[in-house]
Amino acid sequence: IGRSGRRTATGDMADIGALVTNAQTLCASDAGLAELQTILDANKDGLAARGDACLAALESGALRPDAHALAWIHLLCAVAGPAPPRDAPMHELDPAGEMDIAGIGSQGSDQPPSQSPAPSPAPAGDVDTTSVERPRALHLTGGAAGGAAGDRFVALASTLCASCPRVHATRDPAKFARVCAELVAVAGVKRRPASAIAPMLRAVTIAAPNPDHLTPQHPCLFRAALEAKMPDAALETLNRRVYEVDPKTTGVAVTDFLQYCLHGGEIYAALGKYEEACDMLEHAVRAPASAVSEIVVKCYKRLVLCSLIARDELSRLPRHTASVVQRNLKSACSEYIALADAYKTRNGETLEAKAAEYRRVWARDGLESLVDKAVRSLAFGNVARLTRTYLTLSLDDIAKEAGLAGGAAAAERVIVGMIGDDEIRATVSQADGAVSFHDASGDLFSTSSFSAKLVSCVEEAQEMSERLRRADESVRSDRAFIARQAEASHRSLGGSLRGMRVGGD
Repeated sequence: IGRSGRRTATGDMADIGALVTNAQTLCASDAGLAELQTILDANKDGLAARGDACLAALESGALRPDAHALAWIHLLCAVAGPAPPRDAPMHELDPAGEMDIAGIGSQGSDQPPSQSPAPSPAPAGDVDTTSVERPRALHLTGGAAGGAAGDRFVALASTLCASCPRVHATRDPAKFARVCAELVAVAGVKRRPASAIAPMLRAVTIAAPNPDHLTPQHPCLFRAALEAKMPDAALETLNRRVYEVDPKTTGVAVTDFLQYCLHGGEIYAALGKYEEACDMLEHAVRAPASAVSEIVVKCYKRLVLCSLIARDELSRLPRHTASVVQRNLKSACSEYIALADAYKTRNGETLEAKAAEYRRVWARDGLESLVDKAVRSLAFGNVARLTRTYLTLSLDDIAKEAGLAGGAAAAERVIVGMIGDDEIRATVSQADGAVSFHDASGDLFSTSSFSAKLVSCVEEAQEMSERLRRADESVRSDRAFIARQAEASHRSLGGSLRGMRVGGD
């Protein structure tokens, strides 16, 4: 019997009806939710053993997702089962537990604590780098009965995400995250990933106390959008900057942050926003770590290719990147480093030969199209370099200097394309095949789009400054921080006194 005198379901959950009754009466107040949480936690093993009964209880209509969402979350989590084991080594935080993630989408700080055991470095050879990882959902998708259970689970989990109040979701954020992850997994296995996008858009807003927070549902949404080949569906959420990470409130973990960077970078790359993709992927690569994560290896492979496309070179890792990451990434991504070295020669034939040499690697990693884009971008980079040296050049000379095999016709196609994309300012003369390059710096800063961008950057800088000021004040007034500072000062003062000479000593 519970504290309120209500019947408490225990043991093997022989009577799920008792749980339904408790949920109906306890969900009306915070104290009742706390008591219901205790009851549900005490019976999680019994619930897990009776998944079909859990689905039937939710389908009966006795529990409403808007009023009894906490019970829905626990019942669906019992059906989903425990999170799949992690076969790959996971990223781990340094002892100080500091990860740079605030203001993601550009740059920032704050992070979740590590939740995984100390991993070993990622193998250099056969690292599985499939673009979209799908958690195991075989018990909901395999066979006739499992397939039917999966359909029921997807329908119920989608209903929960559409109606769940935030106060219920934040009561047990880890279980809510588990339900969301399984929803995306099952929808993907059943080849209906698009059906998970709308529920995940809603789940992100439910799990986050405010739009500044990172949640486990962010990478779930991105994964669903990628599998559905609808990356623009998640673009608005991706463009929204992340400043806060609160594991207690949202259940977010280090792996969620890394997958957020990985899938966010893939969405930007799929939409042709390669510079934004580089920024997103770099957040994962430069995160403090004591071992290499498979997810970070995937991020770096994509970072190499996006960097070649957007920046015409492989960008160096920041100096504050963990040494263990810097040491192991080159061996884990040796084929990609070799491609970048070939790109550095500025010779199209050399680059194409290197790309053909490792074609099976690109296919294994699912990055063939991105590699092809990187190879093609060399010609554009070579032409862009010519604009900094010459004022006028013939199409034949451009083809020769840029290494274009198609001669003047290929050079003209590249030039016209770059003019259309506003990458260069030039005029092509059809009479003599001469190209005149124009200096765009004179009117670059006078456009309305640049002015709007400048205003946006100034506002973001002011916002970041204010956030840093508030964070500094919060740390300075924290009692634990003050106590540690006093203790450190006391130790330092004691050491100084012991080193002093007293009298004639």
